[in-house]
Amino acid sequence: MSEKDLSSRYFTEIDSAAPVAERDLWKADIEDAEAGRQEDVKSMDVMLPKITKGASLKEIEAMIATRDSIEDEPSVADDGGGTSWLVSGLRIQDNQ
Repeated sequence: MSEKDLSSRYFTEIDSAAPVAERDLWKADIEDAEAGRQEDVKSMDVMLPKITKGASLKEIEAMIATRDSIEDEPSVADDGGGTSWLVSGLRIQDNQ
């Protein structure tokens, strides 16, 4: 199967999973953005992802290590304990 065929198939599957009203709204948003882009390129901002990116694994590890040290629990630097174990699990999940 070609990449074009696969892409078309995946799009059809995703598209059919969305409610009709939602698809109609998305189509209207896209048409409005395309019509308005010549006058104001910001009209295309509707295409930007709306999901904000979460904290990185390093940021999470730092937050947990800070919390552990505030709570007078051993930190990763002390014994390679809970924080290291938790971050290892997050990395495994992230790689899957």
